[in-house]
Amino acid sequence: MELYLKWPGSKLDLAPTIGELLGSAGLVRYCTPFLGGGGELFGLARAGLLPPSVVAGDKNAAVMAVHRLVQASPDEVSAELELLPQEPGWAKHYGQIRADFNDSEGETPARAARMIWLSRACFNGIWRENHAGQMNQSVGRYKRLELPGPELLLARSRDLSNVDLVVGDIPHAHAVGRVAGLSPQRASVHV
Repeated sequence: MELYLKWPGSKLDLAPTIGELLGSAGLVRYCTPFLGGGGELFGLARAGLLPPSVVAGDKNAAVMAVHRLVQASPDEVSAELELLPQEPGWAKHYGQIRADFNDSEGETPARAARMIWLSRACFNGIWRENHAGQMNQSVGRYKRLELPGPELLLARSRDLSNVDLVVGDIPHAHAVGRVAGLSPQRASVHV
């Protein structure tokens, strides 16, 4: 299965094992505070192993903005992504696209597309930010970038259709579960 964000620490390979554990626990809500590229969540969704209620979060607001935009507007994100270079010679545009991303704010399809592009174009796919929260990773050495197409974004949008996406960390995910009135035995926070 392919992810639209290339992100360090993916738990995609662990999704089947995690899904087995979740299925046997009879959970009604699943909370994951380290969404990142979404490997674990998308793996569970594709296998049909998510409980009825899902909360997914990450401390990185830009990551969560990308997921929210793919959830709500995959066609718009895809259209913006198609405007970015992927053929040989793409690397000469890296500095400008990174600067455009860092200079932009908010949740726009153009900013989401730039983040997806940068996650696939940066060195080893390792996203790095400075103390000011600006992406500062150097360019990777790939001949051609493999960017996600419209079909992938639409499929992941469907996977996110019943997911509450929040900016937060472990205490925040626990709080979301408590607000929903779920006991610790009926809600799981995966770390």
